[in-house]
Amino acid sequence: MSVVSVKEGWGGQAWHDREGKGAVRIFSVETDDWDSEVIAREAEGIPQKGKPHPDDPNLKVERNRAKRQKSGHLFKVTVEYRTGDARLGGSDAIHPLKRPPEVAWGETSIMMPVDFAVDGVNTRKTIRILKGAGVGVQETEIVYRGGIRYKIRRVKCPVVNTAGSVPNPKPMVETAVPVMTITRNVKDYDAKTLLPYWNTLNKSTFRGFPKGTVMLRSIIGDPREEEVDGKSYEYYGLVHNLLIRPDGWAWRMKNEGMVRSDPLFDEGLVITDNKSGVPFGEPRLLDKKGAVANFGAAPIWLYYDFKEEQSWIKLKIG
Repeated sequence: MSVVSVKEGWGGQAWHDREGKGAVRIFSVETDDWDSEVIAREAEGIPQKGKPHPDDPNLKVERNRAKRQKSGHLFKVTVEYRTGDARLGGSDAIHPLKRPPEVAWGETSIMMPVDFAVDGVNTRKTIRILKGAGVGVQETEIVYRGGIRYKIRRVKCPVVNTAGSVPNPKPMVETAVPVMTITRNVKDYDAKTLLPYWNTLNKSTFRGFPKGTVMLRSIIGDPREEEVDGKSYEYYGLVHNLLIRPDGWAWRMKNEGMVRSDPLFDEGLVITDNKSGVPFGEPRLLDKKGAVANFGAAPIWLYYDFKEEQSWIKLKIG
């Protein structure tokens, strides 16, 4: 009677709760006879009690369990791990202030002004109307479908009426953005120290997101009380609410206006029709120097950052 094979299968998991960190690994053990569960649990390749987890040396095997499958010669062995760091005395509960931050995901909606549309019957008509004026903006996108590389050229069309006029005010569209919530336990909530971090952007890459794309909207102090081994602990859960926009949080403005610059005057001059001398009733595109742009020129977009980039290292949420 012997073990034929030991294979690790899918279905393992890891977690963290008030009782500490834990993990489970699942193994399949095949024998050549109607052996007992003990043979499967003690088979070579099955981690035994006290052995560390391959991905986290702080996790140690607490126990393993074997269950015979329908074939009779096949066993499912579950290996359970628990961590032994940051514990209170000899218990299995980790001190609240020594637990790692907890991360959760959600979503929220924000209203965004729009200048371009990407689809719709009216959009296609507008593209044809304005194509000769060069107003449409083409973008190249690389996509992979079925392992084949495709190059797609998309046209982003300005939101205008059939006469080419931009609506005033500009339309606002509801846009969903991801929300990352990171909670870290602390002894006290110091609003004076945390307030400067509100409404700031990540100064460097944060959890894989490039700089300037994550906004720390707020840091809320949630008072908590917990009893561990008969002793009561009072602390705060610092709830960090972070909004993510892959294209960044800079405010974009089209370089246009009713007034143009003039090299002979300090103040701008009202833009008028060259033939009639009558001021235009809507903004005109401007070039880099503030003069009226040539007909058919692509618009220039100006970007303004209203959120300050800041290092979040001291918050210990990275």
